[in-house]
Amino acid sequence: FTTEVDDSFKAEIPAGALYESTEIESRKADIVIKADSSIVVLSDAYTIGNKSIPLHKSMDIKIKRFVEDKALESHTTLAMVSDKGTLSYAGGKYHEGVVSLSTRSFGTYCIVADTTAPTITPQFTNGADCSSKRSISFRLKDNFAGVASYTATIDGKWVAIDFSRGTASINLTDEGITGGIKHEIKFTATDSCGNSKTWRGTILR
Repeated sequence: FTTEVDDSFKAEIPAGALYESTEIESRKADIVIKADSSIVVLSDAYTIGNKSIPLHKSMDIKIKRFVEDKALESHTTLAMVSDKGTLSYAGGKYHEGVVSLSTRSFGTYCIVADTTAPTITPQFTNGADCSSKRSISFRLKDNFAGVASYTATIDGKWVAIDFSRGTASINLTDEGITGGIKHEIKFTATDSCGNSKTWRGTILR
């Protein structure tokens, strides 16, 4: 089953995706999108089905919109629009004028670009004496898409990271960080829209 709106929106729902037979419509949404300055809204919003209806299989959504600013292409994705017009990350990638997403959620969608990198806040002072500390940690936050990956090195060597509830921890004891000397730390976080941030600093241990 395929449903379209003009030449801009298309949704393909596979056979057996619905738990019971029901009429599914798509339309341009009459809603005011509320986005802060960190998000660039690139298309109108389109509604497919009713968000209260569950899907047994994923459907494919495509919204056409040529992104004129090349710098935005790799950061372009789909957002779900709430009834109040607020946005949340949905996913999907831009390719040759189309953003595509496979999803099991009916609702309202639009194209956005997120170019804001995650924030990395060390839970220790740069240059601190961590001789008595077993571990160090960083608080990670992202404005929209969410942190997708993170990596760290100490003195150029990769170290393991324990991530839980927005906090990334490095066990200094397990990593053998000793010697009573200054150690160089590099921590990088990347969100789901490809925005990266790197923190560099030192500790004494």
